[in-house]
Amino acid sequence: MNLITVQNASFSYDLKTNVFDDISMGINEGEAFLIVGPNGCGKSTLIDNLLGLLKLKAGKIEIGGKDIKQMKPKEIAEHLAYVPQGHEKSFGYKVLDIVLMGRTYAAKMFSPPLEEERVLALKALEQVGLKGFEEKEYTRLSGGELQLVMIARALAQKSTLLIMDEPTAHLDFYHELNVLEIVTDLVKNKKISVIMATHFLNQAFYL
Repeated sequence: MNLITVQNASFSYDLKTNVFDDISMGINEGEAFLIVGPNGCGKSTLIDNLLGLLKLKAGKIEIGGKDIKQMKPKEIAEHLAYVPQGHEKSFGYKVLDIVLMGRTYAAKMFSPPLEEERVLALKALEQVGLKGFEEKEYTRLSGGELQLVMIARALAQKSTLLIMDEPTAHLDFYHELNVLEIVTDLVKNKKISVIMATHFLNQAFYL
């Protein structure tokens, strides 16, 4: 069974012109699937449909064999973790607090994070090479470091599929390679599946 299956999917905002049409795909464990195309072609719109933020005009999306329309946000979060293209720094949270937000779906209402949640968050930071950053204010991080924190937050969810929307869009060459190496390791060695949108063909070859 595929982790996620898309069958004959079409979407439009105005019910007239389709942003994408008749798309089908399936992702298995330990696979990388890249959505490649120029800016404005609908990559992010497709991702928003995969996350359940938008609803298809036609077709079906199944996660773990279940129609996404029948799933609650908590159920989707158990299967899918998301790394956005960019992130607005709103408040001087500590890095560890940001990563712990990836465990929100599993926490009880008004309950503080358990010790096991902190362990998962610290492990996620170590996976992306940010061990020792947990007490730093995330508003003071560089763009590359911030993107690694977003990846760590997604990893802390312990989901089977990681969805990334142009995660290297605003990074310099060094940090771009660093992110790609981490993604490659997650797929090949940790068996985490990745769907990544990009407009760089070389990233498709890299993964």
